[in-house]
Amino acid sequence: MSSVRHKEELKKLLQRPENSMCADCHCVKSLEWASINLGVFICTDCVSAHRSLGVHISKVKSVFLDDWTDTAIQIMADNGNEQANKMWEKHVPIFFPRITDKNVDMLREHWIKAKYESRLFTGEKSTIPLSTAKRGFLYKKGKVKQEWNRRLFVLSDDSTTLSYFVNEKDIEPKCEMNIESVNATLIGKQKLGKPYGLQLLVDDQEGKTRNFYMYSETGKEVIDWLCAIRTAKAALLGYLYKSIPENEEDKISRLLSIQFLHEGYLEKTGPKENGAFRKRWFSLYEKKLMYFKTPLEPYPLGQVEIGPRDRGFKVQEDDIISHQRGDGFCFVFKTPGRNYYLKADSASEKRKWMRAFNEALDNIHLYANGNH
Repeated sequence: MSSVRHKEELKKLLQRPENSMCADCHCVKSLEWASINLGVFICTDCVSAHRSLGVHISKVKSVFLDDWTDTAIQIMADNGNEQANKMWEKHVPIFFPRITDKNVDMLREHWIKAKYESRLFTGEKSTIPLSTAKRGFLYKKGKVKQEWNRRLFVLSDDSTTLSYFVNEKDIEPKCEMNIESVNATLIGKQKLGKPYGLQLLVDDQEGKTRNFYMYSETGKEVIDWLCAIRTAKAALLGYLYKSIPENEEDKISRLLSIQFLHEGYLEKTGPKENGAFRKRWFSLYEKKLMYFKTPLEPYPLGQVEIGPRDRGFKVQEDDIISHQRGDGFCFVFKTPGRNYYLKADSASEKRKWMRAFNEALDNIHLYANGNH
């Protein structure tokens, strides 16, 4: 088979619907690489993680630049992304966060190693941990001085509490949190200034959301802590030791940790519609909108519990002329109690925010109807 013929065969394989997305991060961008012993097509962003596995696990080739053999072409034809993932992603443990476009930059390398090197998702061996306890050091941002300090974190063996200690030898923790009330999410360089970080959101007795920011010098440690928190919550909710129907996995996973749908700076007015705009950092996830003076504040200046559209929650274009907003890319988030007039710094950013708000509203609607 000639080189030209090889390229034509590969193009045909890439045109198959089952090969339309990267086998690992599931993005829809151009797939220019392949692992010829795994039989999967991957994107440019995932290829370096495959190389780090070693050729005994994943041997990568450029689809268009490298020479191919008849045997390699046949392996790709016999496998392909969808078929291969029926084995490699047969059973993703409920405690391991699935890769999405929101967490891909932080999770990519660890997802690929767990998938192919540890074979964690094949269902070949039990992935249920013998204990949910965990202890280790993370750097935590101070509440008042805003300094990063090394702290000992301890997740109790009975899955009920997460605590941190100022000093390793301290008997009493500085803070103890009920694990059921902890919402954890990965955060990265854009927000934290560090490649791998963790944010914990905990509602206090007054209903305010306390935010804790931590990081580790190794990405694996951060992922391990997220998995540990998800494991503890799954155990508490009764999901860790039971078989979960495939159509319920996504809903249950959302109970164990969160993902921000979008974050960044927006300008907002005060309660009066004709008030001046002020720049604030906004964080949006499926059930809550929060805004802060700066990205790493312990408490938001304000927060909104998101409800369904039929209760008056909606996002729409804002007529900046009628509201005398001045120049800018404005939109409004309407709630039963107040309209939030917001301004992005570009048309692109405005579209991203409006899509994120609609995604949050769509998910609330699905939850309310028991379909998610």
